[in-house]
Amino acid sequence: MPKLLTQGVSSEPETGRSLIGIVAGFKSERWPDFDRNGGRLQVGIRIVMIATFGISASGVAAVEEVAMMVVNENWIPFDSVHERYLLEKLAALRRKFVKGLRFNLPQEQPIVSVTLPEKRPSPVAMFIIPAGASGDYQRALAEMIEARPEMTHWIWCIAEGDMPQLP
Repeated sequence: MPKLLTQGVSSEPETGRSLIGIVAGFKSERWPDFDRNGGRLQVGIRIVMIATFGISASGVAAVEEVAMMVVNENWIPFDSVHERYLLEKLAALRRKFVKGLRFNLPQEQPIVSVTLPEKRPSPVAMFIIPAGASGDYQRALAEMIEARPEMTHWIWCIAEGDMPQLP
């Protein structure tokens, strides 16, 4: 069993990456701060894995199903680099938010990326429209917004450029 998992001892591997921790036996990595991958989005990505397994009559464990989820350095799941950037900005501002999760919804179905529940006079539903979103996506988003008139909406259309000012 790795020392980090049992005793919390960290080590510096020869790959040049600092070892931060191990979750369920998988290493969590923190990329170097230099601009190796061209920008702000290379630090603190983690993968959470969950698996179901069974034990045979002979005592051998076998994995039956595996699911993985990409999360940021605060263990919050995200769907895209743009959503991760939004989460980073909100966390840096120490804003309270509720993260929407896609679960089994298809990518073509819009969801609220983040909700700011304490924003006044009404909560804010924050949407990120991916580049190349279809007309069906746009119509479904319009229907979602119309169905909740009591909420303020904030939309970042990736095809139009940089993130708009946060509410």
